[in-house]
Amino acid sequence: MSLNHYSITINAPFNNSCERIKEPSFWLTFLPGFDQLTSISESIYLIDLYLSLGPVSRKALLTFKFKPETKMTDVLFTFSSSNKSVSGLGQLTISQYSENAIQLKVSLDLQLKGKKSLLLTPLLPSVKESWAKNILNQVKFSLENEQ
Repeated sequence: MSLNHYSITINAPFNNSCERIKEPSFWLTFLPGFDQLTSISESIYLIDLYLSLGPVSRKALLTFKFKPETKMTDVLFTFSSSNKSVSGLGQLTISQYSENAIQLKVSLDLQLKGKKSLLLTPLLPSVKESWAKNILNQVKFSLENEQ
């Protein structure tokens, strides 16, 4: 298991940003290959997306489960594919950077199981980086344009 961390500074108010990040439907749509989002409950979301691992791209149904968190600055989640061949965990953390700016940090781990996992595992760092950068850049764009 290898948790990777990525962050970005966003010119947006702290309280509003915390509220938006707590809404998974706000940022889950920014995952690369996103196709469809279905809310099952307040803490469970299904995501149809095209998961690309190098030259291999497959449609996947991922279940994201969000853990209730007492801190308003953290969002913790796990995810897995319907056939359990892809799983992982993640966290989004907001901190006050300056009076009118925040820092958003995304931490991700992604694992593969099955016959092809040894072949595709070396591609996971680039997938994690792609997911994190897409989320960070799209959240930045959205929050800065909401003001």
